[in-house]
Amino acid sequence: DRPPHHPGILPEPAAYTSFLRACRYGNLWKQSVETVDIVMIEAGVEPGASHYRVVLQTLRDSNQWQTSESLIENMKGRGVEVGQIDYDLAIAATSRVGAVDGADRLASAMLQDGLEHT
Repeated sequence: DRPPHHPGILPEPAAYTSFLRACRYGNLWKQSVETVDIVMIEAGVEPGASHYRVVLQTLRDSNQWQTSESLIENMKGRGVEVGQIDYDLAIAATSRVGAVDGADRLASAMLQDGLEHT
């Protein structure tokens, strides 16, 4: 369920990337969100853009557009740069379920950040 954590031993960020990819291929979107929101922070590893991107891919594949939107806000709140690809992944999740309002909000946020939708 969670990557192993041993007190006093900081796991390598790459180990979390591998775990998040496994979550993606196992369609375990809740575990991937929990990993970047809680587990990595508790372990003293700050999630980077690449970690979040894997989670956004998982959320897109799982049609979890609302969670994608929240995750982007979390990224911004933690000072992680949100790029065009991150918004594109979240918008792709909205298009899979026809969530036009969500796509509009994300596109507006992307424009406010100086990015363009492709």
